[in-house]
Amino acid sequence: MEPLRVLFGYDGSIGADAALAAVTTLPWSAGTHLRVIGVRDAHLRFLRPLADEILFAEFEDVVSRAARCLRAEVPLAAIDDRVVRGPAVPRILAEAERLGADLIVVGSRNQGPMRSAILGSVAHDLTAAARIPVLVARASHLGRLVLVHDGSEAARAGMRVVSSWGIFSSGSVKVFSVVGLSRADACAQVAVAVALEEPELVVLGISGVNALGFQATLAGALLPRLHCSVLAVPSAGSLRGFAEDRMLAQR
Repeated sequence: MEPLRVLFGYDGSIGADAALAAVTTLPWSAGTHLRVIGVRDAHLRFLRPLADEILFAEFEDVVSRAARCLRAEVPLAAIDDRVVRGPAVPRILAEAERLGADLIVVGSRNQGPMRSAILGSVAHDLTAAARIPVLVARASHLGRLVLVHDGSEAARAGMRVVSSWGIFSSGSVKVFSVVGLSRADACAQVAVAVALEEPELVVLGISGVNALGFQATLAGALLPRLHCSVLAVPSAGSLRGFAEDRMLAQR
């Protein structure tokens, strides 16, 4: 497989530092391209422009330090960094497309299902909208994997990602089937399995959102409830469509 192109969203938070630790421990192959992206809200720029410039410069230093850490810990990868203004999710998605990324990595503030539903979550919204896998890294090690299979095309795409990407080659993988169960029963079964197995990473298929913009899939229900890292993988159709768009853009 070709070396991966990875976009790492970093904001200097505790959750982002946990994701940074995870990125440094994964076995990236030579030729991997890692880009650290920092996104700062643009509102203060118009209300208090001088304060915004100072804070923006400080934020650039924070993102630059994360990139320097990666260069020291992941010497085989090409690493660069960029800081932009705007709403986090659209800017991260746009940068992923610009990079031709295969994977987006972000941390999580662990707000829980209620706060995520009310206030929103960058990680949750990214997994809903992205056409490539999104790794929500909540701890430094990702060696023990549980792959949740609900019979969907997205779950099968998750199996292919785990089996073909070298960054997961050294981990142990257990497949947990919830085929035929209702979403409520599947969530309950997965919660028990995660409590018993204590995986470091749960792999979930993301099949899309409903008309109101909420994830109607098992992954949409589980993501805010799990406290371990999560790899959310869209269906193969979404992956193929993204790859075709990327090839057309490169012509």
